[in-house]
Amino acid sequence: MRTRRYCAALAMTLAVCFLAPSWMPVRANNPEGLSRRALTALCKKAEAGYDLRAKGAKPFRLKARYESASKDGKVVTGTLTLTWMSPDSWREEIQTKGADRTLIRSGGKIARILKGEWTVADAATSYYLENGLDKSTQDDLPQTEPTRVTRRRLNDGRKVVDVSRGEKGTPGFWGMRVDLQTGELLEEDSGRNSRSLYKNKVLNGKFLPERIRYFQGGKETARWILESFAYMTESKMAPLEIPRGARTWPACDKTDGYPKLIKKSFPKYPKSAVWDKESGWVSLRVQIGPQGRIIHEKIQDSSNKVFNKVSLETAHKWRYQLLPCQQAKAPLTWFITFRFSAN
Repeated sequence: MRTRRYCAALAMTLAVCFLAPSWMPVRANNPEGLSRRALTALCKKAEAGYDLRAKGAKPFRLKARYESASKDGKVVTGTLTLTWMSPDSWREEIQTKGADRTLIRSGGKIARILKGEWTVADAATSYYLENGLDKSTQDDLPQTEPTRVTRRRLNDGRKVVDVSRGEKGTPGFWGMRVDLQTGELLEEDSGRNSRSLYKNKVLNGKFLPERIRYFQGGKETARWILESFAYMTESKMAPLEIPRGARTWPACDKTDGYPKLIKKSFPKYPKSAVWDKESGWVSLRVQIGPQGRIIHEKIQDSSNKVFNKVSLETAHKWRYQLLPCQQAKAPLTWFITFRFSAN
């Protein structure tokens, strides 16, 4: 299963690990400080703690469900069934209301079997379903970003570390809270008012999200729920084979999880905002088609509606280059943020 971008949570910690000298405590309203050595140990513990699909790990089968409330009050649902034998042998099935997509990895090939019409809404649902499992590896945090680390003790006596970057209340903000002893991820915050709470299950010393609750503006808008999990016995470990006639693509390594941006432009400052010298930003959720074109764009969050139209028009012109295995999963869900300044 291709490792995807889910969050930069553990990456924030990793960035701090390499930025501070080993003797220097990392401080941010933190009277005790936290040494690089201690933080590095926490990084490794957290990364290993969520890696259920590491090489040599025990095969398993799980089923998860994602529920999201739309603006018209309807509940959007989808289910993920994953049979994992090894990094190069797995089967992932995602079912939505109108479609069923199955991906099979067998050796150096990945196949897709599609039933029904796979829409951009289905692609968005699959993105969130898959991301519930992608805690094992994280993308790198740019080292130019200032990172704050604070060690705290909760009311129940639990020791935690809060890591954040960017300015709270802006689209560039990201924060997380992890258990200092175990590396367990407890909470994430992003953008202006997005928050995620985690309830994890411990399996042979590994963590698996049992429930993820997503909040927007203080209101719960979606949830990821683990319905079942079981390690597989040898009697149930039949080899996974690609059906005859199925279309196949070369498989990706787990480090190849990001579409490559090959063409971009920047939105012009709207004339309607010139008089008031408005500054602001717009965050978009887009769908990238198999040829790398933006086939759908949607406002995720915006500081001012005056910037929305020009942001949508500009994003539509962006182009990406997808790896063959990414084309198998297209359309891909991605995010773009534009910032505007009157200066």
